[in-house]
Amino acid sequence: MDQTLHWSASLGAGLLLGGLNWAFWSFQTRRLIGKAKVHWGPLFALSIIKLGVLGLILWVLLIQKWVDPLFFLIGFSIVVIAHIAKGFIK
Repeated sequence: MDQTLHWSASLGAGLLLGGLNWAFWSFQTRRLIGKAKVHWGPLFALSIIKLGVLGLILWVLLIQKWVDPLFFLIGFSIVVIAHIAKGFIK
């Protein structure tokens, strides 16, 4: 694969996985807001399963060398930095 295409795909995969990760946690937070009683057991179990799936996806992507680690990390980090910056702007 052409090096530039590989870097672009790595950056895109990082953005996609970072966006999905952020969407999951945002959904969980919205579900918890306004609840009178929170059941922490299922929330904890779902969070551990989600982190395990994310770790497995990252492991497969990196071990199979489908993504470049540096550009993947940059893409993943852009999502977090963008949401933090958005919070400061409001």
